[in-house]
Amino acid sequence: MDPNEAAVANVLERFEAAWNQHDAVGVASLFAEDGDFVNVIGMWAEGREAIEAILTRNHQTIFRDSHLKQTGLAVRFPRPDTAVVHATWDLTGERSWEDKLLPLRQGRITLLMTRESAGWMIAAFQNTDIVTPPARPAN
Repeated sequence: MDPNEAAVANVLERFEAAWNQHDAVGVASLFAEDGDFVNVIGMWAEGREAIEAILTRNHQTIFRDSHLKQTGLAVRFPRPDTAVVHATWDLTGERSWEDKLLPLRQGRITLLMTRESAGWMIAAFQNTDIVTPPARPAN
């Protein structure tokens, strides 16, 4: 594996580890100071401080028992200092706002990462649930 690809993959491994420790500070630290985070329902957090705040709230409530597992990774470098990343994930242990255990969720994140003096950082993060498309009506 190319050293830059390995470094990018390491950021995703650290993301998963911090998530599973419910460490919002650790997850947020992987983002650039002015990074963007869009979750699966379209909520947009701008900047590391806002990202940390939304993750803290969610890991104290709906994600407090969650476990994230990365299931796939594809990395492309349009420029030497920029990576476009697509990763798939499984999430178990999520709870509803009514505190009911929810079934397995699967999703895909798209990240724009940039190589900074401190290493590879997440500049933008878009999370999307993978769902079964509705059946097409018979013609």
